[in-house]
Amino acid sequence: PQMIHKFYGIKDDREIKRGTIISTVFALVVAGGGYFIGSLSRLFYSELPEAGTDYLVPSMLGEANLSALLLGVVLVLLIAASVSTLCSITITASSTLTIDIVKQRIAKNMDEKKSAFFMKGVAVVFIVASYFIANTKTPILDMMSYSWGVISGSFLAPYALLLYSDRLTKKGASIGMIGGFITALPPVVCKLFFPEAALPFFGKVCDLGPHFACLAMVVSFALCLCFGKVFDKSAKSAEFIKA
Repeated sequence: PQMIHKFYGIKDDREIKRGTIISTVFALVVAGGGYFIGSLSRLFYSELPEAGTDYLVPSMLGEANLSALLLGVVLVLLIAASVSTLCSITITASSTLTIDIVKQRIAKNMDEKKSAFFMKGVAVVFIVASYFIANTKTPILDMMSYSWGVISGSFLAPYALLLYSDRLTKKGASIGMIGGFITALPPVVCKLFFPEAALPFFGKVCDLGPHFACLAMVVSFALCLCFGKVFDKSAKSAEFIKA
């Protein structure tokens, strides 16, 4: 959602070039700093902390003997990032549900006042649901792998293909999204209903969120390429999505 707002703020080509440099540097800092610290934190411990994987980075910060000021800065940045992400996703999701689905397909005569009230109500529901989900015993790692695994498995392939090609049909994109979504679901379903379900050599399915997420992206790409007529030269231009 933050990226969408940034694109809306572009005024000219000069800002695009400047934004490209700034975004690239920021991405390198985040990926080369935060992500690597998190992914390589297991190398600093022979066994996991008692509380699980969610306490790897906090344990590292505690053992680094950082000052209270720096720990406070880290905590403030973490809370700010979490709140801004929740805010952006909530606003985007509630407005999309209200304007693009309810107002266009269900209640077409809804006026601006009612739609604004409905949008606020949906936002409250999302926030309350987020609170209850955050208070479950599901580790943060699992939550991230489930949520982003489903999202990336569903939407990455059509999005990436349409960035570099205009030869993808709606049918192919839909099949790719549905296929990726279904492929990423087993860990979530097993976590909720079949926590002991396991695969040979891999362990419990509910612990394989990242694995199924990667598989979902591959499956989605394959389905888009197979059913999207990307390489079909005889396909009519009207069949393709106009990005």
